[in-house]
Amino acid sequence: MSTLQTIIDRNRRLNFVDEYQYTNAQALEDANYRIHQIEDYITSDIWEWFFWDILKVDTTVIWQNEYSLPVISTGAFNWVPKIENISIKYQTWWDYIKAREVNRQTLDYDMSWYEVNQSESEPIYFIADNSYFIFPTPKVAIVDGIKLYWIKSLADVTLTTTYEELFGWKIPSKYYDKIDLTEFILRWQWQKEKADAEKAVFERVTLPNLVDRLWNRKVWISLRQPADVSKLK
Repeated sequence: MSTLQTIIDRNRRLNFVDEYQYTNAQALEDANYRIHQIEDYITSDIWEWFFWDILKVDTTVIWQNEYSLPVISTGAFNWVPKIENISIKYQTWWDYIKAREVNRQTLDYDMSWYEVNQSESEPIYFIADNSYFIFPTPKVAIVDGIKLYWIKSLADVTLTTTYEELFGWKIPSKYYDKIDLTEFILRWQWQKEKADAEKAVFERVTLPNLVDRLWNRKVWISLRQPADVSKLK
C-alpha cells in the first residue's frame, strides 16, 4: 500500500540522497509544509469550498440554544476555519430548514425573546467564541437535528498516511508528484540558489498547472435550452 513514505522515498531517489542525509523527520516536516501550500493555493485559486463537507450534530437538546463548534480530533482534517451555514430540524417529521445567520449586536430584542418567539420555520443563528447559537430554542430532542455545512482544514499527515487519506480524498493520487521536496533537500545541502529556483518553479508553474487540471475536472451543472424547432413548423 502506497503511503507518504512512498513519496518521500521517491523524492530521495530522484535527488540522490538517502535517509541518513535527509531524515524521515526532516522529510515529514517538509512534506506537511508542501501539502498545506497546495491546500492553501487550491482554496484561494479554485474555490474556498474545495474541502467543503457536512457534519451532523447528533442531537438537539430541549431548551438549549448554545452548541459547541465542531472539533475534529482524528482523520484527514483537524479544524473548521469556516461554517458556511446551518440547517435545523425542529420536528421529527420535518425537513431540515436552513437557518439565517444574524449579527447578534444588531438584534432588536434581548436574546431570550428569540428563544421563544422566533418562528421555527425561519430559524436564525450566530457564532460567538467557540459556540453557535440557534433560535428558537428546540422544544423536542431530535437525533441528527442540526446539520452544519463547513469548510475543513487539512490535518498534518504522518509517514504512514495512505494515498487514500492524503488531501482528504479530494485530489486524485496521480497528482501526488506535486508533493515535490527537491527545494527542501537542496536547502539542507546549502544550495540556496538552486533551492530558490526550485521554489520559483513550484510556485509559478507547478501550482498553477495543478489548479488548472483540478479546475477542468470539476463537475458543473449545465442547463440545456430546448431546441429551437420553430423554423420546422
